[in-house]
Amino acid sequence: MSNSETKTLGMPARSEKMEDLSFKSKKEAIEFLKKTNGLSESRNGDYFYQSGNYNMSNGEYDLPSYRPYLYKDMWWIYITYFYYFGTPNPQLDGRVDPETFFNRFP
Repeated sequence: MSNSETKTLGMPARSEKMEDLSFKSKKEAIEFLKKTNGLSESRNGDYFYQSGNYNMSNGEYDLPSYRPYLYKDMWWIYITYFYYFGTPNPQLDGRVDPETFFNRFP
C-alpha cells in the first residue's frame, strides 16, 4: 500500500520519518499522538495512554504512558511502564519501537 493510499484510509502516513518515530518539534510529536487511534490524552496533557482494553502483564500496576521527549536535536516517543518493585523481568522504559507501536495502534 502506498503512502497516498494509507492517507485516504485515515491512518498516519508511514513515511521515512515515521519509520523511526522521530519528529522535528514537540508540537509535531504531540499532534501525531493525538491522531493515533487507541490513545487518549491525560487530563493535564503531560502524557498519552492506551484507551480501551489493555491486558496488564504480571507485576504491572498501571497502563504504560507515551510522551514526547527530546534527545539531542530530535523529538521521540518515549514509553514508561509501571511495575511493582521486585517484579522479575519487567519491560524497560525507553524510546518506542516503531514496529511494536504500529502493531499496537494500527
